[in-house]
Amino acid sequence: TSGPTNYTLTVGQNWYGGEPYTKYGRITVAQNFRVSETTGVDLSGGYERQISIRGGGTPSDIHTLGTTYNYRLTNRDVIRLSLRVQETTSPSASLENTSLKAGFRYAFAHAVLGTRL
Repeated sequence: TSGPTNYTLTVGQNWYGGEPYTKYGRITVAQNFRVSETTGVDLSGGYERQISIRGGGTPSDIHTLGTTYNYRLTNRDVIRLSLRVQETTSPSASLENTSLKAGFRYAFAHAVLGTRL
């Protein structure tokens, strides 16, 4: 079964060294699916338009796709594996890039030594 579809719209600006650096607008869509009582899969995609203020107004288009696999163990701890690919295109070759990120997270269901890890 699938959970709710989440849409996020973000508008913002970044500063670097106290000076305006980039302005951006981003839209993200995410959907989660419950595969079984212990397993879930999250899918997400996004588009961002970024304008480099310091770069004379040079635009960049950023496309992102990601997925996360969640598995709950019998002790209720959760293992998460994630994979994300991002491609940035721009008229300026110095702003273009492609990245691939993989992640692993182990989340304890209960506090360890009185602390949530």
